[in-house]
Amino acid sequence: MKKIFLLGAAAALLCSCGVGDLPVDPPETITNPAAVTLYQKATTGDMNALRQAEANFARGLNGFPRDNGKMMECWKMLGERGSAEHQRKLGLAYLHGNGVSQSDSSAEEWLSRAAAQGDEKAQLGLRLLNHKTSNAASRERASNYYKNVTIQDSFNQLTAPGVYYYN
Repeated sequence: MKKIFLLGAAAALLCSCGVGDLPVDPPETITNPAAVTLYQKATTGDMNALRQAEANFARGLNGFPRDNGKMMECWKMLGERGSAEHQRKLGLAYLHGNGVSQSDSSAEEWLSRAAAQGDEKAQLGLRLLNHKTSNAASRERASNYYKNVTIQDSFNQLTAPGVYYYN
């Protein structure tokens, strides 16, 4: 009875973590029996199988097609299970818009998760994101300043605050 309860709890935990990101049935392009087995293990949330599938999708090895979308689905599943490396990879992908739509809020979410685990590269990514967003605010302030400046203003009044805000 306890085993059934544990299996049920594990299934509930896996479902809540988003294991459904990879379809249970392997893509038609995976025909190698060992690759099919590895893919099916990955869809159950097996961390080692997910890491292997991610690497195989990234490089098109061991009977897997090269598929960046599937690779990123593996990253997400690994990140949701606490892998700081994959949380960082997702955060940087969102920060730069590589393979996903660029999103500062998603970048911050994933990078913060990894940084909380001590990932130094994620901490650096958060600093980069902070610099990026603070520069955008500075450009906005400079733009608003220049909209309000009239042609009769002196050269110093026109440029000094704008240079300060923009840089």
